[in-house]
Amino acid sequence: MTAAPLGERWPVLGATDAARYEALRLTSSAIGDLLIAVDPSGSRHLLVPAERADLPLPAPSAGLTMLLSVQKWGDAPPVRMLDVTCALPTAFREFDLLVQDVEGAVEGQTDPAARTIMAIQRWRLLFERAKRPFDMTEQMGLFAELLVLESLLEQGAGDVGAWRGPYREPHDFELATRSLEVKALGPESETIEIHGLAQLDTAGDKPLDLLLIDLAPTTDGVHVSDLVARITTTFGVDLSAPLSALGWAPPESEAAEVGLQAGPSRRIRVRAGVPRLVAAALPSPTVDAIARVRYSLSVTALLPFIDLNDLVSIVRDASNVD
Repeated sequence: MTAAPLGERWPVLGATDAARYEALRLTSSAIGDLLIAVDPSGSRHLLVPAERADLPLPAPSAGLTMLLSVQKWGDAPPVRMLDVTCALPTAFREFDLLVQDVEGAVEGQTDPAARTIMAIQRWRLLFERAKRPFDMTEQMGLFAELLVLESLLEQGAGDVGAWRGPYREPHDFELATRSLEVKALGPESETIEIHGLAQLDTAGDKPLDLLLIDLAPTTDGVHVSDLVARITTTFGVDLSAPLSALGWAPPESEAAEVGLQAGPSRRIRVRAGVPRLVAAALPSPTVDAIARVRYSLSVTALLPFIDLNDLVSIVRDASNVD
C-alpha cells in the first residue's frame, strides 16, 4: 500500500498528553526507524536514531532547531534520537522537502543522524527564505485555488481531497472525470507561469481544463484568511492538511494580507493547438535529461481558446453536474 503524501500524514498526528506526542514511522536506517511527530504546540518533528551522544549540532535558524533526546515509544526500550523541530508554519513546506531529502539519504545508513545534519546544512538558505509571509503573487495563487474549491464544494462536484496542488502534484484539482489547473491573473498580468512539462499535459485519458481567475487587489477586498474561514465554516471541512503542505498559516498582522476582489473566471480546454510545452513534444533523450522546466505563456495567445466565462458553469461542466 502506497504511503499518503507527507503533507497528508501530519494532520493525523497529535499530542497524547502535555509531554509526549504520537509518531509515525517514515523509513528505516541500519540502526533504527526514522519517525515524524507533532507536539502539543503544533510544531513538527523529524526523529532520527543517533548512537553518538557527542554529535555536533548546528545552531538553530528560521524556526528549525535540533537537539539530542532520549525517546521511549510503548514497550520498546529508550533510544537516543536527533530531534529536528520546525516550529514555523510558513516553513512547513520547506520542512516537508527536508524530510523527504533525509528519507532518501539515510536509508540503510549506519549514522543517519550525521547524514541528517548534512542535509540540514544544504537546506539552511531555503529555511531563511521561509521566514517571510506569502507575497502578493502567492496570496493570489492560493486565493484563486480556494475560490475553485469553494465552487466545487457548493455544487457537490468535489471535496477537499480533490485539491492536489498543495502536494506538488501536476494539476491543482483532480476530479473523477477531469483535471483542473488554476492560474490567477492580476490587472496587469500579461503572462502565466507554467511549472514543469506535466502541468499542461493530460493525465492518461482524463481531459484537462486551464482556469484563469481574474483577481484585483483592493482595500475592501477579501483576505485569504477570510476565504479560508468562510469555506471551513460554511462546509464544515478541514483545510489544515493542504494549507500546511503549502506552508500557509494565518498571518500575525492583517497588514501582511492583500484584500482581493474576484473578477471573471475563464476556461480553456487544453487540447491540440493550445500553446504549451509537454514531454511528448520533445525527443526522449532530451526529456530524460531535463531536471526542471519553468516557462511563461502569453495570456493574449490563450484568449482565442476560452469557451466559458463563469466559474459556476465551469465547475458544473467539468464535473458533469446538471
